[in-house]
Amino acid sequence: MKDGMTLYRDAESKAGQEGSRKRWRMAAQALALATDDAAGQAAFATACTSHKRADWRIAARALAVAIDATQARPVTVRPERAPMSLCEFLSRAGGLRDTGGDLKSMGAHLWHRRAAFRRKLVTDTGLALDYAADLAAERGYVVGYASPTLANGAGMDDDLHRVGVVELLTAIEREIAGSPCYAAESDWAPYVEPEPEDHEALYAETWPESVDAWSGVA
Repeated sequence: MKDGMTLYRDAESKAGQEGSRKRWRMAAQALALATDDAAGQAAFATACTSHKRADWRIAARALAVAIDATQARPVTVRPERAPMSLCEFLSRAGGLRDTGGDLKSMGAHLWHRRAAFRRKLVTDTGLALDYAADLAAERGYVVGYASPTLANGAGMDDDLHRVGVVELLTAIEREIAGSPCYAAESDWAPYVEPEPEDHEALYAETWPESVDAWSGVA
């Protein structure tokens, strides 16, 4: 079984098959058993409460620094690189064609002027909005939703609303207004709910080992 520092280095290098949040959680849990550093334990307690990916990462790094301080070895902490937002992704994919004028009305044609070296988001030869919506959905920037007809017995797979131009424009407008839209797997994406394995940790119960135990039979 890997020790805490090995798990920490795996998380830093994104090694292994686990998702980003799970790697950081595994590292933090292992490191918390190896040190009683107050700052690290406080960060770990916060992560145990929130179950956010960012909090697990903060806890793991704090605990790793504390452990390496006792071993007189510096721990390498890579600077966190900002993820690519929806508008950045679309601009790098060739930009968007503003066929209906919606992008210009929200100021998307000026988005590239807000920072140096940005590519234009609105171009004459850019992607069609419906194609861009599909592309954004595939990369996790915009997600579909289940429509009310599910109550009539429709299947989830058959009745999942396809991400369309309206959803794409809403996400772009939100980013233009100052709230960048990040892919679902990004550390900067809004937290929604624990992953299945976290559900097990949060809500697991101790079940009887046999049917007899339910009725009190020895």
